[in-house]
Order: sequence, then structure tokens, then C-alpha cells
Amino acid sequence: MKNCFKNVSAFFFIFTGFYSPAFAQQSDVMMQGFYWNTNPGDVTDGGNLNGGIWWDSLKTVAPDLGKAGFGTVWFPSPSKGHGGRYDMGYGLYDYYDLGKYDWKSSIRTRFGKESQLRDAIAAMKANGVKSMADAVLNHRMGADAESNNACGLMSGGVVWKEWFVFNPKSGRFPATAVNFNPTPTGDPGSDCKTDGDYFGAIFGRDNAFFNNTNNVLKTGALNNGWYFGPHNLGNTADSLVTWGRWLMDDVGFEEFRIDAVKHIQPAFMAPWLTELKNGEQPFAMGEFYDGNAGTLKWYADQVNNFNGTFGRKNARLAMLDFNLYFWMKGMLNNGSGSNNMQELNGTGLLNNGLPNNQIATFVENHDFDRGGYKRVECTQAYSIKVGNACLLYFTEPDHSPVFRDKQMGYSMILAMEPRPIVFWKDYYWYGMKTEINWLINLRKNMAKGGTVNIGSDEFNGLKATAVDRADFWALQRNGNGTAGTGLIYAVNDNSGAERSAWVNTPWSNSELKDYSDAYMFISSQVYGDYRANVKAGARNYAWWAPTGRYTIPGGEDQPRFSMTAAEGGKVHYIVLRAADAATLQVNGAAIAIGDQIAVMAPGTVKKNVAGIGRIGQSVTWDGVNDMLIEVIGNATGNVGNRLAAGDDLKLVIFDKSQNTLVSAENVTWLGNAAAFNFKAKRPGSRGPSTFGLTINNNTAKYSIGGISVVTGFNTNLATSTIQETQETPKGLVLNQIYPNPLNQEGVISFKVVETQKVTLILLDAIGRTIDTLFEGTVEAGMEQRFNVVAKDLSSGTYWIKISNESGETAVKSFSVIK
Repeated sequence: MKNCFKNVSAFFFIFTGFYSPAFAQQSDVMMQGFYWNTNPGDVTDGGNLNGGIWWDSLKTVAPDLGKAGFGTVWFPSPSKGHGGRYDMGYGLYDYYDLGKYDWKSSIRTRFGKESQLRDAIAAMKANGVKSMADAVLNHRMGADAESNNACGLMSGGVVWKEWFVFNPKSGRFPATAVNFNPTPTGDPGSDCKTDGDYFGAIFGRDNAFFNNTNNVLKTGALNNGWYFGPHNLGNTADSLVTWGRWLMDDVGFEEFRIDAVKHIQPAFMAPWLTELKNGEQPFAMGEFYDGNAGTLKWYADQVNNFNGTFGRKNARLAMLDFNLYFWMKGMLNNGSGSNNMQELNGTGLLNNGLPNNQIATFVENHDFDRGGYKRVECTQAYSIKVGNACLLYFTEPDHSPVFRDKQMGYSMILAMEPRPIVFWKDYYWYGMKTEINWLINLRKNMAKGGTVNIGSDEFNGLKATAVDRADFWALQRNGNGTAGTGLIYAVNDNSGAERSAWVNTPWSNSELKDYSDAYMFISSQVYGDYRANVKAGARNYAWWAPTGRYTIPGGEDQPRFSMTAAEGGKVHYIVLRAADAATLQVNGAAIAIGDQIAVMAPGTVKKNVAGIGRIGQSVTWDGVNDMLIEVIGNATGNVGNRLAAGDDLKLVIFDKSQNTLVSAENVTWLGNAAAFNFKAKRPGSRGPSTFGLTINNNTAKYSIGGISVVTGFNTNLATSTIQETQETPKGLVLNQIYPNPLNQEGVISFKVVETQKVTLILLDAIGRTIDTLFEGTVEAGMEQRFNVVAKDLSSGTYWIKISNESGETAVKSFSVIK
């Protein structure tokens, strides 16, 4: 048996096997982590720091958002506003008071105290999620005293006094009249310009960013450098730059949303962004409340192309895409199907020349959905008691949210290139969490590469009808050259009928399926000339891509099986019903939650998985929903590791409880022409959870379009008590054999953190030693690889154990299937 293993120096990718990740692979999706008038907690509690609850709420959901795959959470404005514990932070008073100083009627802000904020940011980081600060740069409120207007503006011979004096408790960034633009209109002098686009006091006193340097900054004629300091931009501008760096370096924020940039000069916005951090500028997005795509692009261009005396070190400001938002809102709220979906080809900033990394998209936010909480008397009907205060949920007038079919909007922005934002209420209040998580998973796995809008002139000569083109829209994501990427997204505005169109695709001679699961047991053929017919249901959407992909959702354990059949093959559907669990016997017990199932391809190839069982987007048995295995094959020949017509449908089961792989034996199948119900796990908008099907294959052999139901099987009872481990305290690290299951040969590797003597042995299924594979001293950090030749091993489960002289061990299992 010693010859079964030999040391090899070639590089191999090692599949690490079954593990529980701390958080999912993160995407670029953002969560707006608040809504307007968030619950303030006990508003009577201003001094003893126990009233604010929102930072604690964000800390609580950090693991949830990390598992879902969110990349960033957008925090509300963290600094204390002039309204203290009632203020949403946009009437900013003290930039450096994050809930620490007893001022403006409270120590805490609306959201809590500073230590709670820091804990929330730390929790996000621990779960792989970045924290985005809402930065208010252009207005300040709640001054402590009046002072003379800095420009000497007069009325009736008297210099106007205004509320310009700020003496914050933090002691940082005090202000007087010289720090603000005066509010009256007029132009008394170049140093105190008070009209124009950037000098309207829309909420409070507008900061005079550059004091006496406004004019030269507007022309880009700075006579001092502003890259990584010293800045010399003027007292106010320098103070705002320092504050932004403090939010990153000290508080821990990593990205920024900038409030009301339409009132901020591009000549200030550019240096502020580039001064935030030495090195690469963090992602920042600006709110410019305007639905005109040209206006939004103009502002972004002004900021991102601003040129200083000391060279062109452009800022990077992304814009919130209000142009796309207003169009989507009209389409979603209409609901009648009367919109022309082809207008999407010219809508949004991406279609109007702004690069995708300079755009952020959204379906709803706090400015339009204005429901929130206010304090009322406890006798008020429907009020709720929070501590010693009573709160009432209310909706502010004059705001118009999206109220219909939001899933269509989210499917659009999660399929498109720009960074999408999910609104807190949509995720946690309005029942969209499951579907949004579903879409995030599809996005982070498939929605890669550039975009082609599929319009009426791109249907490859097979024109859809005029009504189809008006109701139907599609986009193509080209993929990034990595297997499993790229897609065709389709959406249908019609309120009562399915729509479809012939489209050009990135694939040829392939088979597509809808990964949104609006269509199940239905595929679409891509012909040799790259054309395919794709469809979407009434007021619904679909994500079409080649068959054979398995997109694992956030929070899932790494799957035991790796799908290796070439994508795009014809499908044979195998169903395992939850109702039959008692007769699906795995190691002497009914199939259990967490177990996994695969169908193996024949032959002696290293990679031999032709289909993996899935429940919704998961690949583990859940005991409630039926499991579907989409087995990938061809008409003839084992092409691309797919099955061929007539090949055996050989089931392999991963038993999570015993951490073993076993073959199914004595498999029974439901008879031909039998009708059955399939209980699916999918979001509500995808369709009913249960629907009827009919068996057309009970032969246990692969056939194109086959539909089969397994009603029972059993496996050999495993009696080993060995528990799988990967790493020991002294750093014995044993990697999983690859591939697993093993047919002919594979690779196993290990390394040690400390130089030490180790022994590597091979065990059978019940822990008996078969052979000593290696014994000797290994240098620290030197990875050892062994080629595994399994031709002399019979089918079954095996263990490899590494141990040191201290008695520490690491163990991995693998299966041999012949």
C-alpha cells in the first residue's frame, strides 16, 4: 500500500472540504442601515446613555448581513445634530460629538452613544462588512450666539447679525461668521459670494469652504498643494478634511455617502475626497437630488476631472442614480403594463456615459419612504411604550415611495453593473429579505463583466412583436472570463401575460435555465449562432444562464461536492421528496438536515460530479422542501464530464452527522406516468411553492428531459467514531484531498507552523490503520503534497490522520468510488 502515495512537487489546487465560514464572500451590495425617523428608543433618557437603540440594532444584525453577502452598511449621520436625541443628524451641530458630550438636551444622539457606534462598526468589520458614514458637509445648525455678518452686509445702515457662533463641547471645529456663507442674496464682494448654485442655505448655515480662496479654487488655480497635506484650503475646508480623516482613521468608517452635493462646489468636493486617506481613495457616493441624467453626469465630471496646480490626481465620486430611480418608480407604481420598457436602453447614468464604478443605484430610500417614529403622549391611540417614553409611527406628507412590485426593481439593480443599495425597510419590514438574499447570491456569482442592453434591433433578425418589445426588456452581462459568470436578465412589465424575445447570448450550442426559479423544469436552447428565446412572466423577471451552475448563498457551509460537468448540458431532473425521508436511509437513519446528494459521472476522470441536489439555492437537505438534482448530460458520449444517454444515475450521499460519503444502494423509483407534487423553496414572487408534475423516466438511466422521483435507498452503516479536524493548536494543518470523491488519483497536502516530527497514516472507514504514509521531521511553513493513487483501494470511506509527538492530531476523510 505504500505505493499508493508519492510526494509530488507540482502545484495543485486543494479543495478544503467541509467548513463553516465566519461570513459569506462579500459582494458590492450596500444596505442603507436606517430609515427616516428611526426608532429613537427612550427619548426621555438623554443623560444616562441608555436611551438610544439604533447603533445596538446595527450591531445585532451585523452577522445576518455578513452571511447574506452585503459588502457595506450605510450608517446614518453619526454626529450630533442641533436637535440632540431627536435629530436624524442632518441638522449637524458638533462634528466630533458622536454621543459623548452632554449638550443639546442629551449626551447620546438619536442613535445612541459613541461607544455603541464604535461597537456597531467593529461588529460589521468582524463580519466582513464595511461601514459607510453619511457625511454632512454643507450646512450646520444650532449656533450658540449671533455675530456680525462677515461680509459687512447691511440693512438700513446696520450690519446684519446672524447665528454664526459655534462653541461645541468637543472643543473641535469651533466657528464664527468667517466660516460661513451669509444667507442674504447678492454679491458684495468676491470673498463673500452669496448667490449661485452652491450658496443657498437650504437647511442651516452653509459652510464657507474656502473663505478667501473661492474664486481661484473655482478655476483650479490653487497656489498650494492639497494632496495629503498640508492642505491650506482655508480654515473651514481644512477642518472638514481633518474630520473626514478622523472618521476613517479613528472611528473606523471605510466609505462615505455625502449629503446634498448639489450644494457643494466641485472645487471643494474634489480635494476633500482625495485628502480622505493617503493612498487609494475610499469609495464615496454623492446625493444630487435631480432626475436629469445630464446634470448628474456633469457634476460627477466636474469633481472627478478637477485639476490642481500640482498635477492631476482625480477624485472618484459616485453618484446616486436618481434618473434611473424616477423611471423605475413610475414603472413600478403604474402596474398597468403601459410603460415602454425599451426606454431603459437610454435611462440611468450607465447608459448616459458615467462609468459603472461611479454609480450607485437604489429602489427606495429615506427621502421618499418617510414613515418613522415621533414622541407622543402615552394616551395617544396606537402609541408604543419604550422605557418612559411613548412613540407613534407616522408618515410625513409630501413624499411618494415605491409601493408596488419592488422585487422587479431590485432584480434590475442587482443585475446591472453599478453598486446597488438595499433599503432597510424593504429588507426587514416589507418581507423582501428572502428574495433580496436570493438576488444578492445570483449577483455575486454571475453578474460579472460588461453590459449589453438587448433592444429591438438586437434580436438577431427574429423580431419580437411591437407589444413584446414595449413590455419586455433584457440585458446581457458578458462575464469576466471566469467559469460560471455571465447571464441574460429579462423583465416583463405586462400585467397579465408572459412575454419573450429572441436574443443574442454569449454562449452557443448550450442549454439555459432560469436561476431566479420563476421557471422550474423548463430550459431554453441556445443555437450555434448564439441566439436563444428567453422569457419572463407577467410583471416578473428571470435570470437565464447555462445549466450546471450552483450558486451557494451566504451563510452556507462549503458544499461537499464540486460540480465539474461542463455547464450548458441537457438536464435530467431527479426529485427527492421530503415526504419520503423515512425511506431515504443514510447510514441506518433517515436522511437528515444538512446532508448532501450528488450524481456521479462514469469513467476514470478525476472530476466526476454530474449533478448536485439543491433545495432552493441551498445544496443541503432541509427536511421540509423537496430536493431537485439537475443532472447534466448529452445525447451521446461522455463529453465535458457530462452523462450520456443510458448512463447510470449513481447517487452519492454526504452524511453530515458522520462526515462520510456513501453510495446509495437499492434505489427505488416512482413509476412512469405517475403524477406527483413538487414542493419548492423559492421566494413568493417566483410562483407557487407546490405544483404538479408527471414521471417520464423510472429506469435509473440518464435521458434528456427526464423527470424521475427517488422514493427510497439505503447505504452501508458506518461505525467509525473518528471526528474530522483540520488544524491543531501547534499548527498541524491538514487539507482536504482533491478531488473528493476519488476514483483513480488525487492530491493531499499538509503543513506545520512549527518545525516538528509528524506521522501521516491511512485509516479505513472504522479507523483501522492501513498504512503509514509519511514519518519524519517537517520544516515550518513547508507544504507537503502527496499524489494519491487509489487503484488498489475499494469503494468506501477512508481517513488520513496526521499526528505529532505531543499527541495532537488532524484528520480528514475521503471517499473512493469505483
